[in-house]
Amino acid sequence: MNTTVTILTKPKKIKDIYLDRIIKVILYIDKHPEKNLTLLELARIAHFSKYHFHRIFTEIVGESMAQYVRHIRLNKAFKALLLNNSSITKIATNSNFHSNESFTRAFKKQFNILPSQLRSKKNTAFAPNFAISIDKLNNATAKSSPNLHPSAITVNIPVIYRENITPINVIFFPSVGIYLTELRLWHKLHDYAQANNIPVAANKIITVLQNNLPLVMHSKLRSDIGLPITTKPTSNINNYKVITGGEYITFKHYGTQKELFATINWLLNFYLPQNQKTFRTDEIFFTADYCEINSALPRATKVYIPTGVTQPV
Repeated sequence: MNTTVTILTKPKKIKDIYLDRIIKVILYIDKHPEKNLTLLELARIAHFSKYHFHRIFTEIVGESMAQYVRHIRLNKAFKALLLNNSSITKIATNSNFHSNESFTRAFKKQFNILPSQLRSKKNTAFAPNFAISIDKLNNATAKSSPNLHPSAITVNIPVIYRENITPINVIFFPSVGIYLTELRLWHKLHDYAQANNIPVAANKIITVLQNNLPLVMHSKLRSDIGLPITTKPTSNINNYKVITGGEYITFKHYGTQKELFATINWLLNFYLPQNQKTFRTDEIFFTADYCEINSALPRATKVYIPTGVTQPV
């Protein structure tokens, strides 16, 4: 007997219930990656049997629960290697790996670089503190690396600015797999805000990248889809965050999402390191108006790359 759960064949109400439950589990995993997360524990959060949960989670997210948890832990380890001084052994332990060897193997498989090699870059291309020639960047045009983009998309660099922004309050849902798309999540966020009396600040979508973009192919990117709100919610909710205020490198991009990621990747991998500009990869985000999201045409997207100069919340 075929026990495969096909989400698209379910009635709309059931499909939305499944999606909402899996979103709840993903938020829990993201908040507690250091815990010993079991299939039974997460199935209980989703109110499914563990066998039913495993099938539904895999179909919606596109990978098993165990694979997803490992990816989240490794992404956090990647950031820890660059942004704090903990030893590689401690980072491995905090990532729920029982030995340096197993951590190193998994890290190399996901990012194609050893933890020790990444740690050696802590004060170079991936982290503060440098200076940039804006004029040079505004006039730059180049082709992206064939290793990162086999199709060798031509990257036309737009006008680049430095911009100081105030902290942004957002509610968000994670975008993973083929069902949790940005448009579907944007509508879910609006419904969520209305149901919880959360005032929306603007009719925009905010996409915060969760992967470490310079080393991750476009097909494996994971992001949080956010909706800006006017203030911090009064109730304690898991899907609230504050985008750090401070100085950002910003530019407007006109084109497809594939071209957008090619442009960001080129900036992070080639131009910014060569021109010794301070930047971080842990809070890159971009915004678009709802009318742009809902259009089949190439859209206008504003991109924000943090420089490392922050302001308090």
